[in-house]
Amino acid sequence: MLTEADCAQFHRDGFLCLRGILTAEEVEKLHRAASRLTNGPFEARYLYRLPEVEDLWADERFINIARKLLGGPIVYFYSGELHRYNFRKGEAIKARHLHHDAKGTVANIFSRDNRGRTDTYPAIRFGIYLQDTETQSGGLKVAPGSHKRDVSDFQQADFNLINIASRPGDVVVFTHRLLHSPLALRPKDDPQRVLTPNDEDAMWFKTPDKFLPIPQLRDTIFFDFATLDELSDLYIKNRAVQDVKEEDTFSQALIEGGLLKRAPPPGVSLRVDRAIVEVIENTSRGIRDGFVQEEGAAWLRRLPALCQVHFETSAQHPICTSEVPDLSIETALKLYGEIVPNLTKLQIHRRTLVADLHMGPSPTARGRLEAQRQGR
Repeated sequence: MLTEADCAQFHRDGFLCLRGILTAEEVEKLHRAASRLTNGPFEARYLYRLPEVEDLWADERFINIARKLLGGPIVYFYSGELHRYNFRKGEAIKARHLHHDAKGTVANIFSRDNRGRTDTYPAIRFGIYLQDTETQSGGLKVAPGSHKRDVSDFQQADFNLINIASRPGDVVVFTHRLLHSPLALRPKDDPQRVLTPNDEDAMWFKTPDKFLPIPQLRDTIFFDFATLDELSDLYIKNRAVQDVKEEDTFSQALIEGGLLKRAPPPGVSLRVDRAIVEVIENTSRGIRDGFVQEEGAAWLRRLPALCQVHFETSAQHPICTSEVPDLSIETALKLYGEIVPNLTKLQIHRRTLVADLHMGPSPTARGRLEAQRQGR
């Protein structure tokens, strides 16, 4: 599917827009799945929680693209999500600052890797935009080549930005190290003109009607792959620790729902770090007076099966490296005792993290505050 020229372009620019990967029928199926997300102006749901799309990531078209771009065996760590935005007219547009997603260093797994690189960061993201972003706003803005530059400190005007123009059925793939901004705005008078997020915000606050509208319902799907690499290992651990919510059901889907018994596609390894963290955190909530109560034990019983398939490709910040002889509750308690101190150390990382410059308040948030100060 990919040519050598495509691969060279990806490693040079940090992204590709692949035309017509999905059929009209497949796009309609994805829209139907998105229609189940109805909770407010924005909702995200993991793919494994939507039967219509739970195996989308495993499509051989995506597997082959990932393997070609990453150059070897690949890892899927269940990061896939379906997003639905339900925009209201005049609603503020948030989180549109330029940023990249390459997190995890040896010093701190929550830090972003901002140094310049000669190679391509070993994790990629597929983005499926189910609306036309050629004739509407709401697509992805990127800074080609920024994935190899030092971005410890930068101005938005330092980069030659482009708005990716995709149609339903197209697939965008980009490296996590690429600077990008969601919800790009296209000027009505010249849709091909590309502005920085800051300049878009300045115009939008004064005259929002000068831009092509963002579709009221904006459905997007994202999922990630990585290689067997130290940096990708750190990134996966970062996501595992910071993404877990109390209401998550990932470990349940893996164990009771049967996901763990399903063989992955050839050449793909699966990481379940986030499920392990989910079990540890929920078990901890079920401990009182030093004893694991039944609600905690229900979570804890899943731990040995998860740890049996767990692996790490870096010795840095291990989560669990013990052999798992059986699935007994005694083994589960031993694993729990090993993992808790490891996760506690990582939480200390989070508390000592200094925010990166480009991850501060979005331009829209700054513009809104400035407008309030000026009484607009």
